[in-house]
Amino acid sequence: MTRTDVINRRRFARLRHGGSAYGAAGMTSGQQLVQLTPPGPTGPAPVTVEMLDSGSRFGILFVCTGNLHRSVMAERLLRSRLDDRLPVTVISTGIEAVVGAAVGEHSAVALRELGVDPEGHSARAYVPQLANNADLILTAERAHREQVLRDTPSALRRTFTLEEFARLAETVEPLPFAARPRLVELRAKVHAVAGRRGRVMPGRGPRDIADPATADLAETRRVAADVADKIAAVVRVLGLTPV
Repeated sequence: MTRTDVINRRRFARLRHGGSAYGAAGMTSGQQLVQLTPPGPTGPAPVTVEMLDSGSRFGILFVCTGNLHRSVMAERLLRSRLDDRLPVTVISTGIEAVVGAAVGEHSAVALRELGVDPEGHSARAYVPQLANNADLILTAERAHREQVLRDTPSALRRTFTLEEFARLAETVEPLPFAARPRLVELRAKVHAVAGRRGRVMPGRGPRDIADPATADLAETRRVAADVADKIAAVVRVLGLTPV
């Protein structure tokens, strides 16, 4: 386990035992934030609230704890399947992000083995303004979903765990692929998935994505495969790639 993963694990523990949800980024939920990561020649372009502006693009926000493993897997796996012509923005963040850190070592290996490039990632902090603007918010765990909804109750019909969305989406007629999809149709499909709550019961499997922060490579591979399966359900129901 790398030093970054050790730091990340400690912050996970603080979140789960009632610590500050924004301590790693030095923020509170009431603060306005426009730029989430500092610009720099070796880092990603700054992430701004406007990047998830729902007026012009369909915004998908992934949330986990450290933005080093699960949400990065989801973001990179989804990006790898998106048609470049689609007006879709995909961002991953962490509620207790180790801001600026790269993908966890084992997670990077697992992504490469799935044919996805993990390079260039710089961990970003989740802030409620992102949830305000996102059209679909997918979290690794129920605890993350609860945090998002405490901050942004109006996001209820747009916020799911990744497991929940994938499970419900299997019972919804998918959108056909279109190079220029109507954003209103994508948003309506998210609401259709939300409408299946209470009608599709959870299975016997885990309802959260397992946390690989301290896992060995074999377990991290299993987590990556689990995330990939659920991303396939997202892509299918929203019609984000040609069949």
